[in-house]
Formats: sequence, C-alpha cells, structure tokens
Amino acid sequence: MHLQAAVSVNKCVCVCVCVTILFIYLLQEVDTFRHRAIEDTLQNVNGMEKVRTEYRASLSWMKNVSQELDPDTYKQLERFRKVNYKVVIEDWSICFTGGLAKVLTTPTAETSTM
Repeated sequence: MHLQAAVSVNKCVCVCVCVTILFIYLLQEVDTFRHRAIEDTLQNVNGMEKVRTEYRASLSWMKNVSQELDPDTYKQLERFRKVNYKVVIEDWSICFTGGLAKVLTTPTAETSTM
C-alpha cells in the first residue's frame, strides 16, 4: 500500500517537472517572439520616417525651384520640369522597391500644374 502511494507521488512529481519545463520553454518562445516583433516594428518605423523625410525634402526642393521659376525663361522652366520628374520618379521607386507601405497624397500632381 505504501509502495503504491510512493509510486503515485513519484508520477505526480515527474508530471509537475515536465509541465514546469514545458512552461519555461513556452515563456522563452513568447519572449523571443516579442523581442523580434519589437525589433521588426522599430526597423519599419525608422525606415518609414527616413522615407518620409526624404519625400518632404524633395517637396521642399521642388517648392524652392518653383518659387525661383520665371515663366518667361525656358531654362528655368526646364529645370523645374527636371526637378519635378526626379521627385515623382524617386517617390514611386521608393514606394515600389522600398517595401514600405506609405500613404501617398500625390502633391506632385498639384505642383506639376504650377
């Protein structure tokens, strides 16, 4: 009778140890997943901020060129067209090759009618 109780206790201890080991493993996996998710999100946010800054700089550059524009001078108009084209091409190449989701407000369509 005592032997049967000892065997039952031994089985319970083994099960508890196994469950504890599995629980610790699960906690480690969740922690690893959490850290990787945070790192990935941080990389995406940093990349999107970089793209946004470059895009805003392009728009600022285009605005400066358009303010210097004299419609009577063909050379300045050609310079504005080149800047506008470069901003549009870079914007689309960043959107499609950069792999970052970005909301386009398409201000280049508004500025190209200037």
